[in-house]
Amino acid sequence: MTAVTIRDRVYEAGGTAAEFDAATTLPPAFYLDEQLYQLEEQRVMRAQWLPLARVAQVARPGDYLAAELLGEPLVAVRDKAGVLRVLSNVCRHRAMPIAEGRGSCQTLKCPYHLWSYRLDGSLGGAPMMLENGSFDRDAVRLPEIRHEVWQGWIMVNLDGSAPSLAARIPALSASLAGWDFTDLTVVASRTYEADWNWKITVENFCECYHHLGLHRESLEPFLPSRDSRCLDNGGEPWNSSISRCAPEYLALQGSPMSGVDGERAGVNQIFTVFPFLCAGAQGGSAFWLELTPETAGKHRITWHVLVRPDQAAQPGIEDFAAASMQAIDVLQSEDSAACRGVQAGLRSTFAASGSFAPLEKPIWQFQRWLLEGLADR
Repeated sequence: MTAVTIRDRVYEAGGTAAEFDAATTLPPAFYLDEQLYQLEEQRVMRAQWLPLARVAQVARPGDYLAAELLGEPLVAVRDKAGVLRVLSNVCRHRAMPIAEGRGSCQTLKCPYHLWSYRLDGSLGGAPMMLENGSFDRDAVRLPEIRHEVWQGWIMVNLDGSAPSLAARIPALSASLAGWDFTDLTVVASRTYEADWNWKITVENFCECYHHLGLHRESLEPFLPSRDSRCLDNGGEPWNSSISRCAPEYLALQGSPMSGVDGERAGVNQIFTVFPFLCAGAQGGSAFWLELTPETAGKHRITWHVLVRPDQAAQPGIEDFAAASMQAIDVLQSEDSAACRGVQAGLRSTFAASGSFAPLEKPIWQFQRWLLEGLADR
């Protein structure tokens, strides 16, 4: 796909200056075209801050967590001095992935030929390599990927070019101040396969308009669409919606998180840091919708339930986590049916861009940001 074609696509999508009331949704090609997905990955995803893990998942010296992001095997580690690092999880010898899953270790050891690496990325051992007179062990180390911690998430920038995340989204940080995401820990996770475009998931997540139809029995009674509002992002790369919680919904949450009081104690707030950190909170718990894009029509979705550290240690947390995942199963089943239906509909000859409903302003904010990123080069 040429640069001219991209400019045509951007023009077709309404351009970057279209006002909300006059704007229309992205045309079908933005969800179907594999070449366009590759451009999104290179121009938008790799150039931005992407969520890898929660700091609480690598809290102690020696802790590590391996994950893949846009096809890049990465490992977050806490070295002996307590310094958090994000390293390439690919051995410098024959490119074998080194660490798997999550755990604690003294060194990272490749299972292929037992090359080992200290937790700062430097080479610790390379069996029988002394016989190679030109081998310089001091020159061998795992590349370190730029990262930044924001609200307890380990955010990585794969191409190393992005401005500081915190400096780009001060208004969102201010709106989340009462939730205190910083120390929240994961108590339950579940992964779902998604055979539709990653943007459909982001757009479905960020608006409450669809509660009215899609979740009319599961979510609408607890988080009514009509009691929702969208925040103004001031041109920053995020969106957010706030919904009033029904008393029955709040009763399921347990004690409020630290700092949550007043009006905030009675609402649910969801937000997206572009391109795809999707999360939210209400009363006594929070959640993170982790996306792993793979192709134009395929990605993985992992739901994480987040609670305060003291909550995680309380009796009954297993029951709370299980009940939360049971509710998420229902919501994800409903969302999956809709998202899969949208992907199928976009393939129709008659599919076209449509108008935004007022509660879909977060989608417009996201799409405008995406178009600006694609057209910037």
